[in-house]
Amino acid sequence: MVEFTYVMLKPDGVKLGLYEEVERIFAENGLTIVKHKLDNLNGNKELIREHYAHLLDKSFYPDLENFMMSGDIMPMIVMGENAVAKVRALIGPTNVLKARNEAPDSLRARFGNPDFGPANVIHASDSKENAVVEIKRFFGITITQPEMVEEGSKYEDSGYSKIMKARRKIRESWKSR
Repeated sequence: MVEFTYVMLKPDGVKLGLYEEVERIFAENGLTIVKHKLDNLNGNKELIREHYAHLLDKSFYPDLENFMMSGDIMPMIVMGENAVAKVRALIGPTNVLKARNEAPDSLRARFGNPDFGPANVIHASDSKENAVVEIKRFFGITITQPEMVEEGSKYEDSGYSKIMKARRKIRESWKSR
C-alpha cells in the first residue's frame, strides 16, 4: 500500500552532506521524497522535547537535546509502497553498533558515529500514525495516509495524482542512469 512517512536527517547527517545519497537510495527502493527543507532547531527545546517525549526520562536526553540543536536538520516527507517499513529497513537499527552488526549496508551503519549515541545520522517514523504526527510537527501540514491509489480512481485528478506522476518520472530518471 502507498503511504507517507517522515524522515529527518539529523545534524550529523546534514554536515556529512547525505541528502543526495539518501535520495538515491530511497529512489532505488521505490521511494520518493515529496517534500524537504533545511531547518534548525537551535533554541527550540520545546519542539525537541515534544518530538523526543518518550526519551525525556533517559540519562542521555540532555546530550540528545544539545546534539539536535548543534546544527541544521533536514525534515522530509517520503512516499512509496510500504514506506514506513522500507525506510526503517534502509536506515537500520537506532544503535549504530547494532546497525553495523545486523544491517551493515544501512545508512546508520555506514555513516553513524558509534561513539556518540545520538549521532546516528537519521530519524524515521516507526508507524504510519506517528508519520502523520511528525509531518504535522515539522511541516505544519496534516496529511491523511492514502488508501491504495490506482489510475482511474477518485484521486486521479487530485494533487495526489500529480505526486504519483512525479514519482514515476523520478523513478524512470534513476533507472536511466
